[in-house]
Amino acid sequence: MSMRRKYNFPVKRIIVWINAVNVRNFVAQFSGMSAVFTQEDVLIEELVDNIPGVRLIVHNDDVNTFEWVIQSLVDICKHTHEQAEQCAYIIHYKGKYAVQEGRRHQLSPMREQLVDRGINATIE
Repeated sequence: MSMRRKYNFPVKRIIVWINAVNVRNFVAQFSGMSAVFTQEDVLIEELVDNIPGVRLIVHNDDVNTFEWVIQSLVDICKHTHEQAEQCAYIIHYKGKYAVQEGRRHQLSPMREQLVDRGINATIE
């Protein structure tokens, strides 16, 4: 009976993962950071960034106009004018709406741009 384990992930991914840990620890050490990253930290971060089905939620407020929200959704989320208008109405009447769905690393910049424009947005 063999004591070798069979893993369900490619060896190349393990090497990249370990190298990412080494690079982050090197940067932390020489940039004055006291934190040391572990392999688990890198793996968890990678898993969280790649979770499919994460949603960009825009919340209703009493500050932004329909026109501003619509224009922002067209500019940032690349909606058509009609899509953005429908989203704005749903946000107004329901209180919030998922305007985009994807992976966290794709939605984070969109969320930041919306927040920079004064629109309350979260990722769930």
